[in-house]
Amino acid sequence: MCSKFKLHRCSGGIHPSMNAVVSEVVIKRAEICDIGQMIGVCRQAFPRSLLWQNDRRLARQWWNVVLSSKAVENWVLREAGEIVALSVLILDEARWAREQPLRRGPLRARMLAALRHPLLAACRIARLCTSRLKPVSETSYSVQLPTDWGPAMRTWLALIATRSDKRGKGYAGCLLEKCVLRTARLGRRAIALRVACDNTGAKALYKKHGYLFYISDAKGKLYVRFLNINPDCQNA
Repeated sequence: MCSKFKLHRCSGGIHPSMNAVVSEVVIKRAEICDIGQMIGVCRQAFPRSLLWQNDRRLARQWWNVVLSSKAVENWVLREAGEIVALSVLILDEARWAREQPLRRGPLRARMLAALRHPLLAACRIARLCTSRLKPVSETSYSVQLPTDWGPAMRTWLALIATRSDKRGKGYAGCLLEKCVLRTARLGRRAIALRVACDNTGAKALYKKHGYLFYISDAKGKLYVRFLNINPDCQNA
């Protein structure tokens, strides 16, 4: 049975609650049958992504690998039975890295995707080249990380997306808080994520939920949220 995470509405918006009476909004673990709707959400959320804007076979390959992986937890938020937001939380960064070739799919399929969307492909190549050529400045660090900071003591938010017609309702924030509860349940001390430098809306959302800017490089901006482990998180 899928693990559910119920939500209720209050004056401050939608907030996660383990004991609230469920309305029409529910967070649960994603299943294979959800792939079609999740691809639709990502297509709306990431209009400049070659992966999501191309043939659905590559996107389906990506989600099939993610859903079968033990390195991540994939959560979806449903409103009236429809998936309107989703998140992918990495628990094992080393395993996630090893699975990258499987998520990317066959080389031939990726080459065809690039031919169908040459502008998106060119932008991706430019970003990759820039990230390899631009050095990371030591002076750009804005947060002092603890000495025991490392993959074993953190989770990594690989993906969070909301359907374009459902933005501004607090759904992304609910998923962020769900990831916090899961991270605390695992005994980890922090969550890290990376966001594009020009994504001002996402940066404002992360700051609102307690994420601190750590470093900026060619791949984007890295944010970190440190947790106070609470025994009440044991049922998350």
